[in-house]
Amino acid sequence: MRTDGFRFLIFGLIVVFLQVVILNNIQFLGFVNPYLYVMVILVLPVDVSKHQILLFGFFLGLVIDLFSSTIGLHTSAALLIAFLRFFLLKYLAPRDGFEFSSRPSISEMGLPWFISYSGILILAHHFFLFSLESLKFSELGQILIRTFSSAAFTLLLVIAVEYLRYRRKVRS
Repeated sequence: MRTDGFRFLIFGLIVVFLQVVILNNIQFLGFVNPYLYVMVILVLPVDVSKHQILLFGFFLGLVIDLFSSTIGLHTSAALLIAFLRFFLLKYLAPRDGFEFSSRPSISEMGLPWFISYSGILILAHHFFLFSLESLKFSELGQILIRTFSSAAFTLLLVIAVEYLRYRRKVRS
């Protein structure tokens, strides 16, 4: 169990590093911003308590905010999906419930389930983030374009990373 925790810590640090160093500097077509760091919250084990996830989401968002020069935007958006995650997992839970310490992943839940789960939380994160960033109802069209395009790109990145993680697990 400790090795799983250590591996997850290393994974989280790598994802945050990629977000801060590479992905924060990428903007496709002027409005597509990939936010891979949300994956760290998405793939936490299902048996982690609500309080731990909220605390984790707060600190993850705070770190991204510190390196992105945004004041609280990522912290609040990360807290939102950390909060919503609990309810979404209850809603999408298998009939028999989750196994102890299972993770929301493609390898454990399947691709359609993972796309539904991740897609909903990524859309919520991006819509909230871009709405806070704009704070203008008159820019709703622009917010929606940025939300859907960035969420689609982020979801593709999350799925790609998830497949890379799964392939590596199969080899070892």
